[in-house]
Amino acid sequence: MEASAVQLKQLARRHGVDIQLKYYKNADALIFRVEDARMWPDLLLLSLCTPETEGVRAAKWLRDQGCPCEIILMAPSLKYVLFGYDIDALYYFISGNVRKEKFEAVFLKALQRHNTRAPKAVTFVHNGENRVIHIQDILYFKVENRLVTLHSSDGEEPFQFYATLDHVKNMLHTDTFLRIHRSYLVATSVIKQLCDRSVTLHDGTVLPVGRTYYAGLLDFLRNN
Repeated sequence: MEASAVQLKQLARRHGVDIQLKYYKNADALIFRVEDARMWPDLLLLSLCTPETEGVRAAKWLRDQGCPCEIILMAPSLKYVLFGYDIDALYYFISGNVRKEKFEAVFLKALQRHNTRAPKAVTFVHNGENRVIHIQDILYFKVENRLVTLHSSDGEEPFQFYATLDHVKNMLHTDTFLRIHRSYLVATSVIKQLCDRSVTLHDGTVLPVGRTYYAGLLDFLRNN
């Protein structure tokens, strides 16, 4: 399983995909994390070695909750193949017999399917109030003490909810948002210009640029 995780990191780097890997020893650990973070994984690399029931229980729980993530199975023998049908797995590998070329092909297929189902709108929740917003209407997010303020171009008042900017970026399922500061996540389409340590948006809003994020922002603007 560790070898497959290393392969995933290498493939993501090669294809310019930003990924975060999390390891779970059992189904309860995964379920707790998903419920706590209130977000689905995009890809589940599932081991059916020992104990196989834990992996299947976790995958079935995700499916029962409506999770659309891609699932890749790693199992010791073909006798486990039926588990793959039960949880709608993308592919089934026999542990110790994973060809790099095939693993890359399956990874790219999972990426393609993920991008195809990326949402056009997202829902944010705070104190029982829901805000559904089209991603194309989002200007930027500002966070202060874990309280995120969403600014949009749809004429609505800014909406606040508790989260981290990393969490928000993962919810959006798109690379069209860029961290420019530890407190700001901005839609790249609304950036008008970079001047010294700040950016000006098309609506005239001026936001600070953090030293840590300056080089990445400059590189993006030069190449887009």
